[in-house]
Amino acid sequence: MEELNQLLKGNIVNIGKLVITGWDIIMIVLIIIGTKLMLFFIRRWISRYNIRRNRNVWDGNTNAIFQLIKYFIWVLTIVVVLDVVNINLSFLLAGSAALLVGIGFGLQQIFQDIISGIFILIERKVKIGDVMEVDQFIGRITEIGIRTSTIVTRDGTSIIVPNHKFINDNVLNWSHADALMRFKISIGVAYGSDVGLVAALLQEAAIEHTDIFEDKDHPNIVRLVEFADSSLKFDLLFWTTQKFNVENLKSELRFAVLKKLNENNIEIPFPQRDLNLKTGFQSEMVK
Repeated sequence: MEELNQLLKGNIVNIGKLVITGWDIIMIVLIIIGTKLMLFFIRRWISRYNIRRNRNVWDGNTNAIFQLIKYFIWVLTIVVVLDVVNINLSFLLAGSAALLVGIGFGLQQIFQDIISGIFILIERKVKIGDVMEVDQFIGRITEIGIRTSTIVTRDGTSIIVPNHKFINDNVLNWSHADALMRFKISIGVAYGSDVGLVAALLQEAAIEHTDIFEDKDHPNIVRLVEFADSSLKFDLLFWTTQKFNVENLKSELRFAVLKKLNENNIEIPFPQRDLNLKTGFQSEMVK
């Protein structure tokens, strides 16, 4: 026992003023284990609190609060560990000021992402479960970290997004809007078609779809938007709550519209050009 005690008191690391004994290592391990246990019980308590309030067990707000608590506790843990090994933090920062400046320039983007992540967690304008459009990718936020966040697209692809993009770039948060959101599909019909019938068929296709919502404040709208070269262009505007899977809804709606147009003998034209030959030019070709 005495030999073990002497071994633990012995210096394992001895570099200049930095001296770490076996007891110091044991203390560091215990502090880290204690921190992890504390975070585990905090997370468990938050989950039970949400269950008692009949709320989502781990929604975006809950995650934001827990992430802030976690980062704060880990910062305190690092300070305590440095104190255990007798490292004066203020002396360390002062003595390595020039080094920190150099590192700061090199890690500027990383620091920007970290600060952005803190603001995201505090402001909670971006939450887990939100449907976002970032860099032309549309997906659902599944994780918000201190430096990066994860978006899962409609194809199931996970995209790692640096947090500064949510702060500095123009991003579209579909979940910030009302539960209902308006989308559209476009279609062209041949010249000479009964435009009144076309509008009625488009309205009918929208009304029959179960995921399309309509009331006096959210009507389905059919617009004749363009006299194109080969067709009359219509837009069908509709409201739905299915923001994330709206492309599937649009496809189903196009199938329904196509079926109704075919049943009523309304043609969807393909691009075409009329070629008129002058008499003189035609005679030359015959020769």
